[in-house]
Amino acid sequence: MALRAYIAFVVTSLALPGCDALCEYGFGDSCAPCDPVGVHEAWNAPKLEPLTPGEGAIVCKSGGDEIGGATISYWVPTRVHDTNIATVGAAQDAGWIRAEDNWYEENDTSQMAKWSKLGLPRGDRMRIDIKAEGKGSRVEIQVDGVPPPPSLRGDVTVFGYRKATFALFDGRVALLPGVSAGVATPSPGGFLFRTASDQYSRYQSDGTVMDLAPFPVGHHTGFLNAHGAGPRGFPWMSHNPTDNGPLLLGELSGEAWELERVADLEPPLPPGTVDAAHTPDGTVWVLSGGVLYAKDTDGWHATKLRAPTGALRPMIAEADGVLISTEQAVLRVGLEEGKFTSAPAAELDFYAELYAAGPLGTVARTSKEVVLIDADTVTPTNLPGENVAPDLSTNAQGVIAVATKDPSTVLVRQTNGAVTRFPAEGELDGRVLSLSIDPMGRVWTLMVDADPFVIDNGSLLPLDGLAQPGMHPSSITFLGNGAPPFLDIADEYAMAK
Repeated sequence: MALRAYIAFVVTSLALPGCDALCEYGFGDSCAPCDPVGVHEAWNAPKLEPLTPGEGAIVCKSGGDEIGGATISYWVPTRVHDTNIATVGAAQDAGWIRAEDNWYEENDTSQMAKWSKLGLPRGDRMRIDIKAEGKGSRVEIQVDGVPPPPSLRGDVTVFGYRKATFALFDGRVALLPGVSAGVATPSPGGFLFRTASDQYSRYQSDGTVMDLAPFPVGHHTGFLNAHGAGPRGFPWMSHNPTDNGPLLLGELSGEAWELERVADLEPPLPPGTVDAAHTPDGTVWVLSGGVLYAKDTDGWHATKLRAPTGALRPMIAEADGVLISTEQAVLRVGLEEGKFTSAPAAELDFYAELYAAGPLGTVARTSKEVVLIDADTVTPTNLPGENVAPDLSTNAQGVIAVATKDPSTVLVRQTNGAVTRFPAEGELDGRVLSLSIDPMGRVWTLMVDADPFVIDNGSLLPLDGLAQPGMHPSSITFLGNGAPPFLDIADEYAMAK
């Protein structure tokens, strides 16, 4: 309203009515700068209505669409500086955030043409251009809206990029405003995602985002770590303090954290991040440095491991124990009546990374090879190790995929042991950044500065038009079984440029 009040004040102070006033202000025989038109209804939106020109302005063009896009061009009998301050001020008062411009605050009082770029947290963008025209100013405002947030139910694939997050469902793609990271865990009608090192948010069934309580470390300093899904299937975190405070284990329940404070452990918890796992019998396992802790119905127990640990994924749960990666072997550790049992499960070179592979057991990857560990059996997979294939993914059904770097390919191992190369000959047009496998066994990829593709039923299917340069891909995750891999981008769901 500030903009319209200001313009109305200027116009009513001219003492020249309508057309005569415009001619006096430099439009000669043509009088007005254009044939006046009405303001499009898109400008009735709460975030746009305060920017509509008031009585006395001449509106030359106005338009809008159903997803928040809008344009307007109008003339006002005020100087560029005064018009600029009033217009940008009205946008900021309406909640738009000023991001970039070619002027500095109120100091630039010249008649130089001025532009400003503004935005909303949900992704809408606005550009305001103001230049001298006649003895007044021409104002051009362009608003690029985003699609309304969708309600996500059923099978959905979520593409996480550093600059945006998109959901593929029903053959179309929609921007998820307010989502800044990949899915942590599904929830009814939406999902939870991590927004900061100590905090999650919930994407709700109506398409809005709710920020949840941060992990309550209090005044303690230390090492915070996320451990995926906890015993009840929700985000699970730990905080290992550096100031003699207790270890905190917490699982997000509803909108708050259910915490366990673990104090007076013997031996004391080593400094650094901890790894945590839980087994179906209710045992909670915590690994820190060379000390393994386990909690059963009788409380906490601890044992020092003879071999040091140090892999990125050093521990993984089995049915009644854990596998732990060490320098020269993968150890199988159990807990029986408060006493630990330990034996080598596989003799592998230098800190194998461990991944769950459903009914096939556990995938262990070294720099040279990938093997399956199932009970006392170690089976080669004919997949290359990390030196050749820097990314690996598994799913709960036992499908394994690796992305090689030179040449750039994807190798997929089915549950029957068959390995297929994609493409069959040559190499991919670009480098694979990360892989994800949905419950149907489809392999989804994120590429560096290229559109993602899906491997489905022996075919490599590109998802053209999804990625834009410089978006910095992060991860792909799934709701349900993941969306069927076809994409027909309707106009209302087109990607914002």
